[in-house]
Amino acid sequence: MVEQEMEERPDLVSVGSCVLVTLLVGKDLYIMNLGDSRAVLATYSGNKKLQAVQLTEDHTVDNEIEEARLLSEHLDDPKIVIGGKIKGKLKVTRALGVGYLKKEKLNDALMGILRVRNLLSPPYVSVEPSMRVHKITESDHFVIVASDGLFDFFSNEEAIELVHGFIASNPCGDPAKYLLERLVAKAAARVGFTLEELLNVPAGRKRRYHDDVTVMVITLGTDQRTSKASTFV
Repeated sequence: MVEQEMEERPDLVSVGSCVLVTLLVGKDLYIMNLGDSRAVLATYSGNKKLQAVQLTEDHTVDNEIEEARLLSEHLDDPKIVIGGKIKGKLKVTRALGVGYLKKEKLNDALMGILRVRNLLSPPYVSVEPSMRVHKITESDHFVIVASDGLFDFFSNEEAIELVHGFIASNPCGDPAKYLLERLVAKAAARVGFTLEELLNVPAGRKRRYHDDVTVMVITLGTDQRTSKASTFV
């Protein structure tokens, strides 16, 4: 599709997306990940303390295993990771789209500084997901499924503590929406804005302050339910 339309829409060659799919069947939680979104499990340890267990790998050059895989697949290319990014352009090592890092023809559609130089051995971005199956136990409380923008502001541990506290005090509330509200408030405070001031920033400029974020909270156990919230900039 991109190749068919890129003459009129050359920007399509740089568009991409990460994918994170979770499927709960009985007590089996299947996770398929492509990119840097995360599934984080909140589970009680032996001392009854809630702990965060990341069920996915971050497919970025910051992940030493991913970087090593990328380098091993392009031994004849000495300049793959530049400034902490693939060809100085992208941190994510697995994703749909971003055709300019996968085919020379698509890279050639870009002009000037946008075009990648020395595209010696594409593709540099993989479309092979990682898979995992987690067996749900009585100790497991909930799972946060979220895009990377959430973890720009909260660690895994901070995220599960916020959700846990909210569920405890608001059993009928929406924990995903609450988590997103806390993120926007933190983004505002970081740059010295009030929450209202940040919410009034035009959509095209909000990316300066926080990324697009989608959050799902899957509550486990007998009270199974799922909540979802998103913010787009």
